[in-house]
Amino acid sequence: MKLTVAAVAISSVLAGVAGWTANGWRYEAHISEINAAHSQALAAANAAALARYSSMEQKKNEAILEANRKAQANARAAAGARNELERLRHQVSATASALSTATCPSTRIYATTLSTVFAECAGRLEALAKDADGHAVDSRALSEAWPR
Repeated sequence: MKLTVAAVAISSVLAGVAGWTANGWRYEAHISEINAAHSQALAAANAAALARYSSMEQKKNEAILEANRKAQANARAAAGARNELERLRHQVSATASALSTATCPSTRIYATTLSTVFAECAGRLEALAKDADGHAVDSRALSEAWPR
C-alpha cells in the first residue's frame, strides 16, 4: 500500500511538472506570436511615418523651389520697374531742363519741385513694392510648405 501511495504521489508530481512545463511552452509560443505581431506593426508604422515624412519633405522642397521661382520673377519685374522709373526720371529731368529756359519763374519752380517730389515718391514706391513682394513670397512659401 505504501508503494501504491508513493507511486501515485510520484506520478502526480510528474504529471504536475509535465503540465507546468507544457503550459510554459504554450505561453512562450503565445508571447512569441505577440512579439512578432508587435514587430510587424512597428515596422508598418515606421514605413508609414517614413512615407509621410518623405511626402512632407517633397512638398516643402517644392514650395521652396516655387518661392524661389516667384522671387526671381519678382526680381525681374522689379528690374523692369527700375528701368521704367529711370526712363521717367530722365524724362522729368529733361522736362525740368527745358522748363528752366522758360520765361515764367513759376514754371521753373514748379518743374523743379515736381522732379524732386516725383523722384522721392518713386524711390519710396520701389522700396514698398520690394518689401510687399518679399512678404508675399515668404507668406506663400510658408503656407504651401505647411502640412495638410
